[in-house]
Amino acid sequence: MNTTEKATELIWEYLPKIEGWKSEEKTDLAKELALITVEQTLDIIRYHGTDIGSRYSLSFWLDVKKEIILL
Repeated sequence: MNTTEKATELIWEYLPKIEGWKSEEKTDLAKELALITVEQTLDIIRYHGTDIGSRYSLSFWLDVKKEIILL
């Protein structure tokens, strides 16, 4: 999975869970939630000083963050 696919996957993970918002607002909120997820993942990787056996590296998650912002 590339970074664009992962960014899109994270956003689509949150969209169905957001009810009562206008379509435009739902997308913005889903992006914010996806960014929070990426930041938490980055914090864990940085805290442990390694990719802790993850198949995704620090640079992968930094690129996912960039892709979310661009979407």
